Amino acid sequence: MISDTCLRRYGKTSLMLTFLNEKRENYIFVDCRLMQRGVFTLKSFIEILEEELSRLDWARDLLKNIEEVRVWTFWS
Repeated sequence: MISDTCLRRYGKTSLMLTFLNEKRENYIFVDCRLMQRGVFTLKSFIEILEEELSRLDWARDLLKNIEEVRVWTFWS
């Protein structure tokens, strides 16, 4: 997992996506800016992740073989 916390408007997203595309590996990019400001819930994260996974052919093929997912969190 990669997390970048520089100031805004420095090209972090472009840098990360360029690197990932040049590696020619499958990846999932979750843009947490899509979540409501100040609200981070497991549900909102899963919704964004689900949307991203549904757009990727390789991910849909991979997910077809998953029978069960368990999520454990440090917070309640």
